[in-house]
Parts: sequence; C-alpha cells; structure tokens
Amino acid sequence: MADAADGGVIKALAGVKVSVVPRGAVDVINSLVDIYQADAPNLTQGPDPKTGASGTNPFITNASGSVRFWADGPAEYDIVFEDTDVPMRVNDRVGWNSSPAKVGSIPTATLKVDAGIPLGMLATPVIQTLVPIGAVIDWYRPSTAVQVPLGFKICDGTAVPSGQHDFVGHPGGFNLPDLRNVFILGADVNKADAVTYTGGVAFYDSKNNAPGIRGESGSNKHVLSKAQLPNHSHNYNDKYATNSGTLKSAAGTQSSVDGLAADNYETGTIGNDEAHNNMPLYYGLLKIMKVKRA
Repeated sequence: MADAADGGVIKALAGVKVSVVPRGAVDVINSLVDIYQADAPNLTQGPDPKTGASGTNPFITNASGSVRFWADGPAEYDIVFEDTDVPMRVNDRVGWNSSPAKVGSIPTATLKVDAGIPLGMLATPVIQTLVPIGAVIDWYRPSTAVQVPLGFKICDGTAVPSGQHDFVGHPGGFNLPDLRNVFILGADVNKADAVTYTGGVAFYDSKNNAPGIRGESGSNKHVLSKAQLPNHSHNYNDKYATNSGTLKSAAGTQSSVDGLAADNYETGTIGNDEAHNNMPLYYGLLKIMKVKRA
C-alpha cells in the first residue's frame, strides 16, 4: 500500500481496516459480503490465517500488510481500505471482479455454447473492438516489420486450411478472396453465390443488377467501341467545292462537275484504339479478413 503520510511510498502497512462490499456500495458496514479462508463455499469465514490479519469482514492487517481471501463469484466487489492510525496513511477503494477458482465452476448460463463469454457480459468498450469472423477491413501497415493482427489473414487468394479458421458451419478449408487491385461492390444476398452482375451496360442503373456474394467482373481499363461514342457529326468545308457541285480552281474560276457534292468529302482519321484507365485516384491499404478468434 502507499503510505500517504510518508509521501506516497509503497510499503507494508499494519493496522489498515479492509472491508469487502458489492460494487458501489455506499453503506460499507451494512453491505459487507461473506469472505472465506479457502477456495470453497461455506467454510470458515475471514481472511487466510497465513496473512496474519485479524477479524473476519472487515479485518485488520498485521505488520506484513498482506491479506488473502475468497468470495463467491463471478461477482463485482469493492475493497475498501480505511486506516486505523491518526493521521490517516491510506483511504482508498479499489474494484475487484471475482471469478471462480476451479475449472468448470462458472455457471453454464453465463457461457456461450462455444465456451466464450457472452457479449452481454463484456464492457461496451470491449464489444466495440470486436470484429466478426469473415469481416474484411482496410489495414494500414507502416512497415513490413509490423505483423498482421492476430486472427487475420491478408486477402490475397491464398488457401486457409480446415482447422485454421472459425467459420461456424463451414468445417472445411477455403480460399481467401484476392482483393489486390480491385474495389468492393455490394452483393445481393438473394443471388446465387459467385454470380456476376446482370443487365449488360445498364448494370449500374439498378440495385437488382448487383452480383451475388463472391461474384466478380469488370476491368481497370476499357477500349471504347463506336457504339459507346456519343452521337455526333463533323462539319467539313472545302474551299474548292460548293454545295451545288461546282469545282473551284486554285485561281478562283468555277467549272461544273456533274454529281459532285460537298458530302462526298471525308475528314482524316485519328486515334490508336488504345484502352483508357478507369481507376480514380487511389491509396493502397491491405485488405485483411478476420478468420480466427485471437
């Protein structure tokens, strides 16, 4: 304990009254719980005799300042410290979450079928950090020296053997999706697995055209066809011809040319039919999947 009267120095303190009460109890004296000398219920009450403390609950520490005891669990308790010396050297309250000391002594009702602790038993900050099996997240790694978080795999198409994942209902192995250089598109749970989008060029116009889970298609580059070009025309003017079919000479004199019309002339061609890039600006992060509980 820290001796407040001696500048907070940590040392054994005799003569400290220790009380064990339910978490947050205000009336300490009338809220005392049963504590025992051993890890079994209904035995002799009080602290372990080897610690030399006197009393049951509350009890008083001896020169060793050490106390050991058992209480029913799982439960949330507060341990209240009150000094019997004047001036007071310590006055504190600390929380204690007791848990059963024997294997199998936690009631089945507090456990899930898979032997995990139910979410309702966890604190909100803990629940907020949980990631379900199969969840894919963007993960920043400052250098290759940083290891992939425990329970995660990089989505690069490699195989995950049976026994190395925790997908309930799927005991066999599976291949991770290869998410390198691709974007994620929301799938339709009512579509067959791995089916691609439907609807042709209009697939983006309706949510019903979404792919099934694991469906993949598309490309990072595209070559436009003539049908995909906007409807348009090109104006063409020739100083040697008129719309009536009269041909002008370089000197400016005119002569009639049967069947000659301005729309018989064509512009020159340009372009190399190359593909264009479909990708917007990007920043590379690792896609990782939660496959096993840490």
